Amino acid sequence: MRLAKVPVPAPDAGEVLVEVSAVALNNTDLWTRQGAYGTPEDPEALSGWRGPLDFPRIQGADVAGRVAAVGTGVDGGLLGRRVVV
Repeated sequence: MRLAKVPVPAPDAGEVLVEVSAVALNNTDLWTRQGAYGTPEDPEALSGWRGPLDFPRIQGADVAGRVAAVGTGVDGGLLGRRVVV
């Protein structure tokens, strides 16, 4: 695992961008770290409930933050709203 700077994505139509202020690690994050869903060296390795994941992988599926940007078709009134994903 390593810390890396990645480009900030722009939301596509129907999506929002959340500026994350807190994140929790869950069992999937831990199992991915342990190689349960494949590894960068062997991404086809299968176990668990789903197939291989794309690497590099940004972990942290359980997040809280604020809506920072909205894609087309999304209510602009959501900007700045606190959310839990």
